[in-house]
Amino acid sequence: MCFNGIVYDRQQDDKVLTFFGSGLMWEQTLLLQDQSSGSLWSQLLGKAMEGERKGQTLQVIPTVLTDWRSWKEKNPLTSVMTLSPMTHFYNSDCYNGRLGKYLIGTKQPGHRPMAWRFDQLVHEPVLNDSYAGQPIVVVFQEKTGSATIFGRQLDGETLIFDQHELGISDRQSQSVWDPLTGVAISGPRQGQQLQVEIAIPSFSDPWDQFHTDSEYWIVDLPLFFSAQIVENVVIRCEEVSKAHIMDLYLRSIDIKNARQDDQPGGFFGRER
Repeated sequence: MCFNGIVYDRQQDDKVLTFFGSGLMWEQTLLLQDQSSGSLWSQLLGKAMEGERKGQTLQVIPTVLTDWRSWKEKNPLTSVMTLSPMTHFYNSDCYNGRLGKYLIGTKQPGHRPMAWRFDQLVHEPVLNDSYAGQPIVVVFQEKTGSATIFGRQLDGETLIFDQHELGISDRQSQSVWDPLTGVAISGPRQGQQLQVEIAIPSFSDPWDQFHTDSEYWIVDLPLFFSAQIVENVVIRCEEVSKAHIMDLYLRSIDIKNARQDDQPGGFFGRER
């Protein structure tokens, strides 16, 4: 429904919670329910929206979304759960030319969420950026559909990365790094590990609905300005095309018109 692949820590208040699908939906996303309290949790926010635990949040565990072949090559002993009736959907060509529907986002308490759309990252698949005051690199692999985020700070040095035929390489040492794991596979830094940051894949519309204050990175294109606010969507860029501004403006209007209420309430009880 929303293309989210998120892993949460089930530990909450010294208790390990057990979750199951509630059969309910909110803003086109699934609602989870914990067995002990019956509270309803937002899948995308990891937050209890109704019930005894309302307001509590789960900690996100950094994970990677990729294709099975790439993962299997690096982790040959991995076990995997298969869903036979739906396996035809989970393939490396799932984007089917519709990259504009997908994004990778990140968030931290006390900071505005940040997102990078796949149709933008395809133009700059190794992006040196920053979030929450920390230097990061966003890596997009169109062939496998993988998008990962790593910290660029290592041993007191801020690394700058470029695309490499075997992955990504840092300009300082020319070491080559695995774009899926963030481990240096050759060069002076071989064996060292970049900090894996939270990277949440999502359809654009659900992310917009749940993160109305999200910032968006947009690839540099020849035109005019350094910052633009479109409704609740903040664009961070040096230059951006009118076409992209119009696209985000129209999407923000659609979001505004479609949003009946930013708080849970009337959406609960809607059957899947």
